[in-house]
Amino acid sequence: MMARQTKKTSSTNRNTSPDIHFVLDSSNATKPERSTSASAGYDFHASEDVIIRPNEFGVVPTDVRAHFPPTIGLVLMNRSSTPRKKKLLLTNGVGLIDSDYENTGLDIKFEYWNISNKPVTVKKGERLGQGIFVKIFRARDENSGGERVGGHGSTG
Repeated sequence: MMARQTKKTSSTNRNTSPDIHFVLDSSNATKPERSTSASAGYDFHASEDVIIRPNEFGVVPTDVRAHFPPTIGLVLMNRSSTPRKKKLLLTNGVGLIDSDYENTGLDIKFEYWNISNKPVTVKKGERLGQGIFVKIFRARDENSGGERVGGHGSTG
């Protein structure tokens, strides 16, 4: 009986990603990076100081856009320590950036809810959240033909 042969795939081939890159829109922007080679998420940083009052919502800009193909999405989430240390929660739990969001010319923003009874300051340069690129699958019978006409929350 012959041994089954398998095709070897180098680790560089397995880890090759489609055209994904970040665009920095100002000198205040910090390029998102993974903390370690095994980190799944890219750390995003605040591009300016933002004060979020108690029990209110605040939007923290990054001055970063992400370029990626329509087969990919960018999921935004809290860093694990943010709710405990800063008492800030993403208002919808997670955020989803579609590939056509870059076309708006708007930066990626994190919208937080301050669950404390004190004002919370997010400082310029502070790590505020993470982004993970995920593969997007389309349903065979989908009927989507609309086009994005705006930024944050514009598709529905």
